[in-house]
Amino acid sequence: MSGFFSRTGIHERRFCKKEESAATLAIKAGKDALESSGISASDLGVILVASMSPDFTAPSMAAILAKELFGRRLHCTGYQCDLATALSTAWRWQEDFFRPSEKKKSW
Repeated sequence: MSGFFSRTGIHERRFCKKEESAATLAIKAGKDALESSGISASDLGVILVASMSPDFTAPSMAAILAKELFGRRLHCTGYQCDLATALSTAWRWQEDFFRPSEKKKSW
């Protein structure tokens, strides 16, 4: 395992039991972290969730975790991601985005 740690930085690997999933592990880890820190979920401003092995495409693991920890539904962030992508690349195509009434360049 020491070779694995030196290459990845991961100290421990866990495997799900038959009745467990990536989301159930995340929920347990989140609840344990809140309990050991002495704060409540409502004190948190942001929770980031990333997984290479989510249980489902939809709902996302972040939505499942938010429901379990906060008792709230989390909705899709697709619009925000698309908007951020559009704005971050807009400088490349400024003329097309900001001067639509003018004749576009021919490529």
